[in-house]
Amino acid sequence: MSKRLLPFPDTSRISQEASLWIAKLDGGELSESDSRSLHTWLQADDRHRDALLEIAGTFDETDVLLELATLFPLQKPSAQTLFQKLRQIKIPALPGAPLAAAVVLVCSLLTVALIFNPLDQDRAGEKLNIAYQTAIGEQASYTLVDNSTVFLNTDSQIIIEFTDTFRRVNLTQGEVHFEVESNPNRPFIVQAGAGSIRAVGTAFSVRVISESVDVTVTEGRVELITDLQVNPAETDDNAMGDNKTQHIFLGVGETSQYDGKKQSIETMTQTQIDQKLAWHSGMLLFEGESLAHVVSEINRYTLEDIVIADAAIGDIRVGGYFKSGDIEATIKTLEENFNIKADRVSSKLIYLSAAAAEE
Repeated sequence: MSKRLLPFPDTSRISQEASLWIAKLDGGELSESDSRSLHTWLQADDRHRDALLEIAGTFDETDVLLELATLFPLQKPSAQTLFQKLRQIKIPALPGAPLAAAVVLVCSLLTVALIFNPLDQDRAGEKLNIAYQTAIGEQASYTLVDNSTVFLNTDSQIIIEFTDTFRRVNLTQGEVHFEVESNPNRPFIVQAGAGSIRAVGTAFSVRVISESVDVTVTEGRVELITDLQVNPAETDDNAMGDNKTQHIFLGVGETSQYDGKKQSIETMTQTQIDQKLAWHSGMLLFEGESLAHVVSEINRYTLEDIVIADAAIGDIRVGGYFKSGDIEATIKTLEENFNIKADRVSSKLIYLSAAAAEE
């Protein structure tokens, strides 16, 4: 598996989010959209459940506790029976009993909820649908119900559909690294642009870049199936499938780009792979790319807009490590090492131009 460094979780933020969920529960029944969001939030990190339990334990309001129970579909008779028994629990009239009973009750209800929640339990014959996304500058990692892992880069979105016969992920935007748990009976398929990537047990990254898609394999092997709009006269007679569908296999260190009209395959060196996957560690690595390309990549990680105001500097070659999202440090490096001047036009706009020559 490829190495990666994830930021430490902000436990204070988790507590704040848990408090907001309890406040919503106390305010009345959650909407269907809120219920789905809560399911997603609970699944994302075990600390979320622990924080919810801790804060819920300070409530004496039975309505809040029962609302937690009714959020999740309890479709098995044994679960429904347990739920009915929990509703009938009598709280002893002892000092501190309301708090203790509340904690026990919430623990029991959330245990049932997490066991029978279709988002957390991959049950045969039942379809699972869930979406994950990151904001600009944000990265996030999730472990799916099949123990596969997805690592979302900045401004990315995936929609997951699992059944008992297949696992499908639709990458609608951005960049995602997949580490797939092997299951030959349930192929793992990533749909992106005009093609799909089929894997059994492997690791690979997929990035949507405007109309094109970039696939890079870091472990194992994947089958890439693309639908290309080619003319019959240009079709390779040795290609598998019909005139518009091509099947190729990519192994470790291989990358492919396709856009619905053409497709390329390249074998990368380890240095090139490390450069391409540096974002896993919150870094951007450049080795002689043009300033125009570097600025385009940096802009993916910030709400600020860096603009090359002087066309003469667009071809300057840039190399080095940059921390994604750290605009101030990046600008300082460009100014000190590449003879570039940065003018902050506004809080969200920075112009780059050639620095004046020293006399």
